[in-house]
Amino acid sequence: MIKKPGFCLLLFIMWSSFSSLHTDNKLSGWIAFTNYEGVCSFWNLEDTGSLVGHIQTGSGPLVKSPPLSYSICSWMEPGKNFLAIELEHTPKRGTVVGHIVVLDVQGNVIERIVNNKLGTIAGSSFPSTKNKRIVYTYKIYKEIVSPNEKRSEKEILSDVWKEPSSLVVIDYKTRKEEIHINDFSKGGSLYLREFPWSPDEKKFVYTILKNIQVSLKGQPLNSEDDSISTAGSYIFDVEKAKDVKFIPGSVYAVFHPVSNKVAYIKNNEVWIYDLDADSSHILYSSKHKTDIMDIRWSPKGDYIYVRHHVDKSRKSKQLLIKADGGKVMPNITFPVYIHHYTWR
Repeated sequence: MIKKPGFCLLLFIMWSSFSSLHTDNKLSGWIAFTNYEGVCSFWNLEDTGSLVGHIQTGSGPLVKSPPLSYSICSWMEPGKNFLAIELEHTPKRGTVVGHIVVLDVQGNVIERIVNNKLGTIAGSSFPSTKNKRIVYTYKIYKEIVSPNEKRSEKEILSDVWKEPSSLVVIDYKTRKEEIHINDFSKGGSLYLREFPWSPDEKKFVYTILKNIQVSLKGQPLNSEDDSISTAGSYIFDVEKAKDVKFIPGSVYAVFHPVSNKVAYIKNNEVWIYDLDADSSHILYSSKHKTDIMDIRWSPKGDYIYVRHHVDKSRKSKQLLIKADGGKVMPNITFPVYIHHYTWR
């Protein structure tokens, strides 16, 4: 990958946003994000929100149809390296395989975690709090492995999205597979958001976006009763190898970085679930009729970042909310063109 010095005006606007955010509210941690042009930029909120650097990670105006690109990055050691999906491309068939690697902030691959076979493409991947474990999703695209030349591109793409997802947990040091959850319902979706891991690295939270069933070693994990909705968020205990909590109707659940709490979206509201007390409460209710798109904890867990659409034009509004009491903090500006970001 190539380090790029351009985008001066764009970077100045980003710097102003993060500098203001840090100065007004004393936020901490590192942010790395990839924009729609495939440029990944790194910001240090500890140092007045300063830009540290940026690298080209995917196709865009600067790179035309690269054989490799990198996406969905998540910090392992903030400011040093992060977990990423390495995608291999061919001119005729597009993306054909997706691996999991570790990149440094210069864009170099310094470690290979999972090498997949042709047609297997890794999705989201996240290290646990102290990098003991890694959880990731993947799909197997049969059309890539055995292409049917007679089918139209529209037919192929339609079936690709219907391929079932799976979720895997591995031990980072040994690479040993600890958990393998299969989604055996076509059209279903297992979904992870940053940050999915509990502070003790024993539990993670995932979301099922549709009413489907999932299995572990051939045994169903959730209800097989079609009359009971299985859509929602699940807290899974790796050592017990089972779900320990189901939050029906919730989406985009994320673990608190230092305590046993989970934030999630339900009915266009931000909720907090306390595992120790086994209780939930509403932290924030949107005044807008549009959907909340994104929630994240700050690295210390004292704030929750919320992003939602404000009108039919799909413009977004960003809010920073105090986790204790739900007060909305003023003068918060995150770049609205963020494609994927990691904040730790």
